[in-house]
Order: sequence, then C-alpha cells, then structure tokens
Amino acid sequence: TAQEDARTIADAILKNNYTKIGIIHINDDWGISTEITLRSLLEARNISVVTEKHEQRDADFRTQITKLSQADAIVDISAGTSAGLIIKQAKELGYKGDFYSGVGFSLTPDAAEITGDAANGILYQEYQIHPEFERRYIERFGKAPAKFSQTAYTLMELTSYSIEKTGSENPEALSQYMKSM
Repeated sequence: TAQEDARTIADAILKNNYTKIGIIHINDDWGISTEITLRSLLEARNISVVTEKHEQRDADFRTQITKLSQADAIVDISAGTSAGLIIKQAKELGYKGDFYSGVGFSLTPDAAEITGDAANGILYQEYQIHPEFERRYIERFGKAPAKFSQTAYTLMELTSYSIEKTGSENPEALSQYMKSM
C-alpha cells in the first residue's frame, strides 16, 4: 500500500542525519497518500519537509526540482516516464543531495534507460518476484513477468477471495473485509 511504501522510504531516510527533505509526487491517490504518510513520519522526527506535485503527463519538472533543491535529499514518488525524467532533470540542474525513489522507478520498465547515468547512486524501492510465481508465469506465457504482474495477480486473488468470503461485490464491504484480514 501507499502507507507501506512511505514507511519503507522513511526507514531509509531516518538512517541519515537529514534536516530537510523534498518530496515530489504524482498528483493521484497513490502519490498523495504516500506523500501524506511520508511527510507525517518525517515531521514526527523533526525533519522539515517541502513538497511539490506533478501531473501524470508532465515532462518538465525543473520548477518543482528548483523549489526542492535546498533539501538534503529529494524523494520522487512517481511512476511512468516521470519516474526517470525527474531524476535526470534534477542531475542536469546540478542537484547534489541524495535521491530516493519509490516503487514507481523499479516498476517503470524504461525508467533506468530514461535516467541514464543520472540513476547512479539513487536509492529506490524494489519489488521482488516470488520464484514460484515467476516459474509458473514463464511456463504459461513463455517470458518473464513484468514486475507489477505479481502484485496485480495477488490483488485479483485477494479480491476473489474477499468476494467469496463476503458473498458481496460491494466495494465498501470488500474494503472492510480486506482491512479486517
């Protein structure tokens, strides 16, 4: 979940002696939820946080990066091409601080290619694919699964299980059941 992603990033950040963190996030439910949780976790430790948001289709992040450039570290909570472009543009602008990226970087197939050498030294979250899932996927489809495949499959299993147990397809009922698990 977004909250788990935020806790993972916060744990990594709190291993350092930062006083100011910049967060740039995508303006969607995942980006907003992750930013809110991460900001709360960091501010609880007396770390100053400055945030900027962007839209999914944005390609120029220089204004947001400039506003965050005084931070000890910048956290990028994005997915798609923006996950790579933000890092690349920050390095082009001369940002020297540390750089963290949420799962969007590892889940975006071409993010490392877009970023190029600017990706050297960034810290990012990674999803590990379970070996048995990968084996079965390759057996069935003849190729390795995309990183998000396992998550999507697991979400479908969870949804199917919840529908079976509750006897309902009502989103609120399913949500409550899943939260109680």
